[in-house]
Amino acid sequence: MLRMIETRPRRGMFMAQPDLLTGIEKVMNPLILSSGSLRDIFKMRLILESGMAEFLFARKSEEDLNEPEAIIHGQSGSQVSPIGEEVAFHGKLYEMTGNETLK
Repeated sequence: MLRMIETRPRRGMFMAQPDLLTGIEKVMNPLILSSGSLRDIFKMRLILESGMAEFLFARKSEEDLNEPEAIIHGQSGSQVSPIGEEVAFHGKLYEMTGNETLK
């Protein structure tokens, strides 16, 4: 369940490098969280994104800058919902940091 054990055919079982957020992801359904919890999660995201600005600036490329801008202007070329656009925008920012846990 926690993905801490990896099985490999004909080789056995090994300790895996677990994804730190796998367990949290399973209970992060906004339909079952209280409004206070949702507010706290939003504040946490604001803190993370404020702190990652330096990494984004250091790692930016023209291509990386064009994709979030296209998402903001709704020019992504797909029929994505507003929530989908928000997830795509913030997901791109996390990807640009080069941090696999954020991504």
